[in-house]
Amino acid sequence: MADTFKDYMTSASIEYTKLTHVRKLGIIRAHQLGADRENIVLLSKHTVYKVDTSYLPELPYNAMLACAGFDVYRRQEYFIPRSYAQVPTAWISKIFPYINLWRSQVHDRRGFDKGDSAKAFVNNVLPHLAQIVIQDGMYLMEVYPQHPYTAILQELMSYTGYETWANEMKQRIHQRQQEVQVMSSGNRQYDSILQSTERTVNKVISLEHRFDQLQAQIMQLQRMLERNGSPNGNSLHTSPQHGTQNHTNLVTPVHLDSIAFRLEREDSTILSEQRTVISVESIPQQQSPMRRVPTLPPNIHKTVVENMEYWLTHKLWEFITRQDCSLRQLGWDLPVQLRFCRRRDIAKWVKIVGESVLETQLHWETDEEVFIHVAKILDEERGRKTVMKALNEFMDNSPLSWRLKRARK
Repeated sequence: MADTFKDYMTSASIEYTKLTHVRKLGIIRAHQLGADRENIVLLSKHTVYKVDTSYLPELPYNAMLACAGFDVYRRQEYFIPRSYAQVPTAWISKIFPYINLWRSQVHDRRGFDKGDSAKAFVNNVLPHLAQIVIQDGMYLMEVYPQHPYTAILQELMSYTGYETWANEMKQRIHQRQQEVQVMSSGNRQYDSILQSTERTVNKVISLEHRFDQLQAQIMQLQRMLERNGSPNGNSLHTSPQHGTQNHTNLVTPVHLDSIAFRLEREDSTILSEQRTVISVESIPQQQSPMRRVPTLPPNIHKTVVENMEYWLTHKLWEFITRQDCSLRQLGWDLPVQLRFCRRRDIAKWVKIVGESVLETQLHWETDEEVFIHVAKILDEERGRKTVMKALNEFMDNSPLSWRLKRARK
């Protein structure tokens, strides 16, 4: 049986190592679909105590349905319009800046957690959570503009065009909600008609049973009078044909079944077209113009960590590309250029070492903690050497040195 279960799991692309838990999943599923405790005990051959303590969920399914606002006795669909908002893939790394690093770590052969659960968590769970944060943020930013959640989300999604995207997406979601509400109102009218029809059918069936009972009593009374030889017996006498018909068909031939009215009610009330993904193209916003001349202290700091903290805090990495402008074109004098170049070389040193060790690309905006951690390691390795001396030794001797690479060319 274990091999059969494994074959079924493999054919369904499910990786499952605890086959003994399949029995528990089956019992939980039976409980969700309405099977009571007695039938589950008969099926699994467990004691009631064992089923209650080890197999049935601690949260009763029907109670949780009622708390969520659903009808316990009627299976209902749920519809969350904002869940159909298609989030751009590039925005996932805005919510979790280190997700690319985590992905490289779980796929790395050296160290870290390489299990299937870790891979599924990084590749599936976290991106889905980021989508929910972005989808819910469309409304939370509007309802709670002063909440820390709103401030953090606005900071993470800056210059991505998120607010414009959210406004347009909310309009499309509102249109989708109106379509669903129109269908729901029609379903409610149908439901009210269905309930009134059921009540009418039940009353008619009740009247039929009462009428049949009266017919039976009348015929019984007629037979009693005939046996007693009552002279007035003929007053209740009916024709033989009519009497035979009532005797053979005590229940009227009209059969009304209220279940037939509910056949269409079990169908889906929300069309598949209304469950399609809502897509809105995001338009990134232009970033603010670059600062012209930064304020740099004349001397570098004594440790690599302090230099990296200053580099990251003041966002000096923005001047690396400089939008194809030279430092002189930005209005920098020679002393400021020299101060910047020394700090740039230190930051570049940390970045190259970190990328070589982690075997992944690092980014100034998102990997601040990684840079600080690498800087601490470099401080420990340099010992009593000054930062500039350790940097010069790296540039002269290390195979990762950009100076040696330029010399080879």
